[in-house]
Amino acid sequence: SNEQIKDPQVQVNVGAIDTPGMDVLGDDLGEGEVTGEVGAVVAGYGPALSRIAQELIRMMREQRVMCVWLFDESESMEDDRQFIKEEFRKIYDELGIASKKDVGIKGKKEKELLQTAIMSFGKATTAVLEKPTDDDKQIKSAIDKIKNDPTGTENTLAAINAAVAKYRGQANAQQRKLVIIVVTDESGDDDAENSDVLSETVTSLKRNKTPVYILGRESIFGYPIGRIHYKDPELGLSHWLPIKRGPET
Repeated sequence: SNEQIKDPQVQVNVGAIDTPGMDVLGDDLGEGEVTGEVGAVVAGYGPALSRIAQELIRMMREQRVMCVWLFDESESMEDDRQFIKEEFRKIYDELGIASKKDVGIKGKKEKELLQTAIMSFGKATTAVLEKPTDDDKQIKSAIDKIKNDPTGTENTLAAINAAVAKYRGQANAQQRKLVIIVVTDESGDDDAENSDVLSETVTSLKRNKTPVYILGRESIFGYPIGRIHYKDPELGLSHWLPIKRGPET
């Protein structure tokens, strides 16, 4: 439903330089680390994907990119995944425009600039589209194959670490910058189980110069739990199921 995709946000959290505004997101920042504005609310996944496309274009001026998408397997994300699948062409369209007009990209082979892999995560992490590709049809097909995880557990940090471990060697060998995009509506569970896992993940990302972008929901001020409506398909009973949405995203 449309309610499922209302109020997502894009967060760019990878380091320590002041955040560029939307008017200068396309500027070259070299190897400097960029800290995104926290709580950057956009009207939907369309504008969010457009913003992600601009960030990818910025990086592609410097080198080729390998992008790994990590999709939350929660049932509450099913509509969101389908919407993003239909909007995926936006990134490739904007890349095509940039390759013809952008001074930093013009003249480079468009299909070699960006390779995409798809992974999904719940309690475990699954490589859905294991071999990175530039074929948007394969990407859309892979998103359709993502199954809902009935456990309700989102080990987000484990999924990010798995993506880095799986693709950093291949990205380095191809002289590509590894980029991770996480699509989720919850803040994750594995940081609560191990207080060191967050700092270890951040250290690994910095060591590998791997930016992580989050397409997710806003956190709830001072409260860790939000609720989503669920209607039992057999009995027709309505329930408000808790999901972890804070107090920090």
